[in-house]
Amino acid sequence: MLKLQKQLLTKGGINILAALARFTNRLIAAEAAGGLWNLSIGEEHKIAITEAGGVKAQVDLIFKWLIGIDGVLEHAAGALANLAANEE
Repeated sequence: MLKLQKQLLTKGGINILAALARFTNRLIAAEAAGGLWNLSIGEEHKIAITEAGGVKAQVDLIFKWLIGIDGVLEHAAGALANLAANEE
């Protein structure tokens, strides 16, 4: 799993996930938010997610789908919580 995360980071996958999190289809956006949630655990990924606009994408998702549908809110809130956490 760590190797796949590294590849996502180095090959622009985080930018793609951040863009997909802005998608108008809620299922696609939820899956992208879930991917960002998983990647938001590592410190190096936090920076990449932030630079890719992932924080705004997650906040926008929460406001777009205020009623929890298909895990959108859980994924977006989980990613934001991880991004806000300080591992030090």
